[in-house]
Amino acid sequence: RFLSDLNLYLSKLRALDEASSILEPGNMTQSEAAEAKAGGKSDTKMKVELELEHPALLLPRNSMSNDSLCADLGSIKIVSLFVKSDELAQERMWAVELQDMKM
Repeated sequence: RFLSDLNLYLSKLRALDEASSILEPGNMTQSEAAEAKAGGKSDTKMKVELELEHPALLLPRNSMSNDSLCADLGSIKIVSLFVKSDELAQERMWAVELQDMKM
């Protein structure tokens, strides 16, 4: 669930990055912006790099119990990568690295 929520957050961040680059004033005319949006092109690229050191996840046994499972998620590093998919376009990919995870 944590990774799926994180993936959802990162996809929303990507959509926001693409929308902001298209709507930036002075960059493009309206017709160019429409073409870029349709073609998936973006003038600006934003590199995202997140490092989380030992986030803890507490999972209760059930809603009526005080007992819980504590998970140390270790070190999580998330980096955006730009990969050429063809000669003119680049695609954003995400690299996720997990280390020292403990339950």
